[in-house]
Amino acid sequence: MTGVPELGPWLGRLTATRGPSARVPGLDHLRLELIAELFETAASARDLDQRGRPDEAHQTLNGTVWLELYRAVAGRVAAHTMDEARRRIETAAVESRMPKRLVMARMPGEEDTAIANHRARAAGIPLERLAAEPPGGEWSDQVPRRAAALQDAWDRLEVAMGEELDRWTAVARGVGAWRRDRRPLWLITALSLAVMLWLGLAIGGYLPAPGLIGSVRDWWWSLPWP
Repeated sequence: MTGVPELGPWLGRLTATRGPSARVPGLDHLRLELIAELFETAASARDLDQRGRPDEAHQTLNGTVWLELYRAVAGRVAAHTMDEARRRIETAAVESRMPKRLVMARMPGEEDTAIANHRARAAGIPLERLAAEPPGGEWSDQVPRRAAALQDAWDRLEVAMGEELDRWTAVARGVGAWRRDRRPLWLITALSLAVMLWLGLAIGGYLPAPGLIGSVRDWWWSLPWP
């Protein structure tokens, strides 16, 4: 079997610089972590192959390893997406002054986080198919196929997490548009003004002043006013 080839030429889409239009911001560092871990694993496999241990080299960089590396980063991507969703809801709540109990009811829960994780793992189906194949074959065949599957999996992951974040962004917009019902405040204000007006007229002698109010009125007018 030929030696372990360099991965760079086969990971063009994954290593390419991404623009600011990503649907889930902040994924670049996770994508670069995946690339770094994969390159480090490939370097270990290359070292074993050069030392005359090709079987161990293939075990180090087999299909299952590619899948495990993807799944580890996919879990972090899902967690990052849910954190971004919470951040957007919290920001919207500050702007609308929504009460905390209402905000918490709209936050992603454990079930929502589990769904995001499931979708992130499901995006790795191209890699799962390769990992299920019997071991063997030349590096020149294995590496390009796995690299292509990894890039497809990452593209699917970004789409899935973008859809998740879009859903929670819609929730954040609803939180931002929330306004407190001011009718109780208006009712209390109106009643307070009515009571104050009545007290003023009763103490001023323009209206009957029963009970304690009458005593207060009599005391008020008994004072030695100038």
